[in-house]
Amino acid sequence: MPGPSPPLHRSSFNGNQVQIVSMTYLLIAVAASMVLASAASAQGRKVAVLVGVNEYQKPAFTSLRFARADVEAVDAELKKLGFTTTLLRGPEATRTRIEDTIDRVVAPLGKDDLMLVMLAGHGQQIEVTGIDGLPSEDAFFCPYDGINRDAESLYSLSHLIDRQLIPNVGRRIVMVDACRNVADDVGRGIQGNATIALPEDTAILFSCRSGQRSFENDTLRHGLFTYAVLEGLRGGAARDGKIVWSQLVSYVDWVMATEQLRRHMPDGTPQVPISAGGIPFAVLGEGNWSEVPTEIQRPKQEELDHSFVNSIGMKFQKIHPGSFIMGSPIDQPGRRPEERPHRVDVSREFHLSVFEVSQCDYEFVMETNPSYFSDWGDGAERLAGQLSDQRPVEQVSWQDANEFCRRLSKLPVEVRAGRRYRLPTEAEWEYACRAGSTAAYGFGDVYRDGQANADGRFASASGGGIFLKQTADIASYRPNAFGIYNMSGNVSEWCQDWFGAAYYDVSPTADPVGPTSGTKRVVRGGSWFDHPYLLRCGSRQSADPGSREPFVGIRVVCDVR
Repeated sequence: MPGPSPPLHRSSFNGNQVQIVSMTYLLIAVAASMVLASAASAQGRKVAVLVGVNEYQKPAFTSLRFARADVEAVDAELKKLGFTTTLLRGPEATRTRIEDTIDRVVAPLGKDDLMLVMLAGHGQQIEVTGIDGLPSEDAFFCPYDGINRDAESLYSLSHLIDRQLIPNVGRRIVMVDACRNVADDVGRGIQGNATIALPEDTAILFSCRSGQRSFENDTLRHGLFTYAVLEGLRGGAARDGKIVWSQLVSYVDWVMATEQLRRHMPDGTPQVPISAGGIPFAVLGEGNWSEVPTEIQRPKQEELDHSFVNSIGMKFQKIHPGSFIMGSPIDQPGRRPEERPHRVDVSREFHLSVFEVSQCDYEFVMETNPSYFSDWGDGAERLAGQLSDQRPVEQVSWQDANEFCRRLSKLPVEVRAGRRYRLPTEAEWEYACRAGSTAAYGFGDVYRDGQANADGRFASASGGGIFLKQTADIASYRPNAFGIYNMSGNVSEWCQDWFGAAYYDVSPTADPVGPTSGTKRVVRGGSWFDHPYLLRCGSRQSADPGSREPFVGIRVVCDVR
């Protein structure tokens, strides 16, 4: 019996000028959304044209597996959201028929209507002569009767956007899922770059970033990106009974980061969606999804016994009750007087986020990203082109951290699942950091250069230790014995407690929650900015609850009722 088919890969796009890189399997969804003229304005018509081609008339194009399945599934979900759809598949999807169908559908539309076009199949980019007479590259969808590298027989995406959609609809949303089989690329993928300028009021979501690949999967029977889109349309991206475009974008980003999809990425190769452009508030559909949870929205019970992934992709580890010695021995290097060792009993289990709250986590819930080390932050130059969405959020106050927990708890899927989020107590934080160890650090009694993200110059006699001068991705460095990442270093983490230097002298043995009042809140774990001594499990720090620093972030607890 032959083995399973190799995964297909979808190429990437980059920047506010859309760069299309080496495409062979192309899924393009172009949507135009209505704008409310006033608070009383009614939503216009919602129509869609969906095109899927798995097999081609010409031998130059290899057969695909899930292009038709992708458009058929999206077609079904759009109908549930109130769209009137037209579906073209296989031999129906000739160049002439695609163009004529879109012209016919857009002809009666106006500025208050919503139009969606989805193309699934092969794609190419070809050098053509521009209107200025100069050579330029354009991206093309390959219809059923297309000829390899023949622009006249292919369907120009620039033509679709500039000639068919922009004159007829007010706003446009574009989703692109492009795939290529690198090992068998000859005659199917075009090397180089093509550029489509984004007009005003246009937003685009791409299945992966520049240099990454986009995958299909036999188990899911879809491309991973399309599967994430479908989960969002089935209610995962809903808020207050509505699916809004901006929330669908964030939801897709997070589903792609969950273990459910990452395990389908060959050899651990990441596939991270990227969005560009902007569009005002656009509602794709309304409904009540409370009784139809999707596969990713609600974890199975056996996952809850140990770990689970919530509705926005955050992973949580179950921490069992236990006792430990909180604080530090008097002879421990870096130890301070307020770290007096004493017994603490953690009497209740809790679920702690495996990773620090990332910038994508925070932006999904709060709709803003205040981080210094972000694509648009003041520290963007230090990123040197690296992506920031999987870096920890920072420059957040204690109040911001609590508001994040409150809003996350209010998401419909979290409410239905009985999950409520909060900051950890200082005792819970240290218990999880130690993970059963009495050592100074989660990784031993001695800090060695490169074990965590700190200012390693202090740990080297020569002053030449590793100092990144910035945050690292939330999955960087090795986890502790509980499977929790970056409890030491990267960013310090807010705790729920007020800080009291003498609190250990009077704190109860069971489940201490800190003083009843104070002026500063507890911060734990140390950061990229700190001496390694501050990364010790027992090290205590504090900060004004209103302060926002590029080395302080968030880790949260989930209480499951």
